[in-house]
Amino acid sequence: MALTCHSPQLSISPFSRSTQFNSRCYTFITHTSPTVTSRRIIPIPNNNNNNNNNNKTLFTLSLTKPTPSFSVTASSNNTQPMLPPYNVLITGSTKGIGFALAKEFLKAGDNVLVCSRSDKRVETAVKCLREEFGEQHVWGTTCDVKNGEDVKKLVSFAKENLKYIDIWINNAGSNAYSYKPLAEASDEDLIEVVTTNTLGLMICCREVKYILM
Repeated sequence: MALTCHSPQLSISPFSRSTQFNSRCYTFITHTSPTVTSRRIIPIPNNNNNNNNNNKTLFTLSLTKPTPSFSVTASSNNTQPMLPPYNVLITGSTKGIGFALAKEFLKAGDNVLVCSRSDKRVETAVKCLREEFGEQHVWGTTCDVKNGEDVKKLVSFAKENLKYIDIWINNAGSNAYSYKPLAEASDEDLIEVVTTNTLGLMICCREVKYILM
């Protein structure tokens, strides 16, 4: 899907950023098929959270091909919320759901750091978002989440430009651009999926403690 500044394919409605964010690090549970991608965003548990709320779904998003549409709902029973505007870091956020989610946080007045593996996609996404929301609210850098050094550099970039992060969303994921059954998947495809979706998530969760306020 080509990324343009005013792509009609990227929209979320309705979106509420009034959710009371208590956890600081979030991840997506993803279901992908040739026609639909759906994701639930949930908080990653930490020692300060009530265990009963650890699996509370904060956002539900869906993307239907070839005419994508997104639906987001937000709810929370958490107490003692952080106060907006938030500094938000979203991995894998230069296209698709990550990019659309970045736009919604920016519309709500937050500051957003986007990243992906592609220099060109980062450059294009940052340019588009800054044109719409202002240079002072948008930052971007390259990061391959399955590479520990890349994630360390991402944390350093965030510290340098935003000082701290309120919300870190682990959106980056891969299906190796393949919808084949498991029995037909190549070794290379399986390695790409597992290292990005599992190892990448673990590396980000390991490093996130160095940047959360």
